[in-house]
Amino acid sequence: MDTIKELVKYLIAFVFSPTWLLADYLKNKYDRKTTIKNLNAIYLSVSLITIVTLLLVSFFKKVEPNSYISNKRLLFFWSWFLFSRINEICFAFLNDAHDRLKALNKSKLNGLERILLAFTSYIELIINFSILYSFFKISSWDGSIRNMFDYVYFSGVTITTTGYGDISPISYILKFLSLYEVFSGVIILVICFALYTNSSDSANSEIHSNQKKKVFEKSHNFVIFIIAILLIIVRIIFPEIKFDNISLYLFIVAVVSVLIPNIGETIERVKKLKKGDFEIEFSEQLANLNRETEKVEEQIANQIDKKVNIVDDKLDKKIEKIIENMNNSRGALITLSVEIEASIRNLGEKYQLPRSMTMNTVRTISELSKRNYISEEVFFLFKDFWAIRNRAAHDVEFDLHEFQQYNIIDIGIRILKLLSISNENI
Repeated sequence: MDTIKELVKYLIAFVFSPTWLLADYLKNKYDRKTTIKNLNAIYLSVSLITIVTLLLVSFFKKVEPNSYISNKRLLFFWSWFLFSRINEICFAFLNDAHDRLKALNKSKLNGLERILLAFTSYIELIINFSILYSFFKISSWDGSIRNMFDYVYFSGVTITTTGYGDISPISYILKFLSLYEVFSGVIILVICFALYTNSSDSANSEIHSNQKKKVFEKSHNFVIFIIAILLIIVRIIFPEIKFDNISLYLFIVAVVSVLIPNIGETIERVKKLKKGDFEIEFSEQLANLNRETEKVEEQIANQIDKKVNIVDDKLDKKIEKIIENMNNSRGALITLSVEIEASIRNLGEKYQLPRSMTMNTVRTISELSKRNYISEEVFFLFKDFWAIRNRAAHDVEFDLHEFQQYNIIDIGIRILKLLSISNENI
């Protein structure tokens, strides 16, 4: 039954977005973050080259935009590719927004990279929709269509919900595409922008105690946002209602209503731009540590011919205790640190290191590495983790994203497992 569900899922994905299937395969095979950035750059470059070419042909050849391609098969596959890419962008940002609400960061992208990706995707949507529009006959439009630029213009005013009304679709397919373009633009401009700039960065007890209040505020603002978007869509469906700047004002109200509850955090984020390089550097350090942990896990797993995550019952209970405290990420990090220190101290006592030495965690693990009781790779991994852990746990001014704190905890748990496997067992 599960196999059938998976087959149906991939069949639907293939019909609506084969490019999403390709991206999913590449992200699982290679580095996820690098793959996302490279694919986005490639697709944007293809779109820009295509639209520039079509604009030049339109201006200098003086031919109708919809007569560029006479081969129907090529037209079909090109349309399929464009529609696939549009669906992929919408799904990717909705999926990322879902992950952000759960404090996950599967893509490993930081805030600035996400905003840049949203901007380039927004440009690509304008271009892709304009090319799709150009495949329809002039008779499908109400208004003066002179060249390719008119389609780019219509796509731009549609996705921004400006819509001056000088050009409007007549066919139902074009009307559907116009609505879908508005929907796509809303996903990137409102939902994702609001989440990227207002996601919670702290897991301290004060925020936890005010959680219910924030949920209520966000629900209230979400209702306002939905009403504003519905009004915009109504204006598009019913052309007799003049689609003027009022719709743009409604759109601005929707954005502001989402931003108001956390305006203080938004101001703080503007201030953080001054130390943006420092935050990006920390994110890179965390990503490198994650990669190094994976390498050490794979290396030790190959040496002992079993998975690293097979551990004893006592360690399982310790990890369960840490996971139970995950609603307070800083608290969970402190609990994890205590367990790691205890594990290293126990190893020191097991191998009869001087008691004065076992009181210092770093000195203990250093000596254990020198005596070959634990691998040198695990020792260096611990040193890098401990430096990041100290900054995350004790530096009050250093404000971490919640998903970064969870990432640190995840790496710490994996190091705790590695410490349970001494060189004696390898």
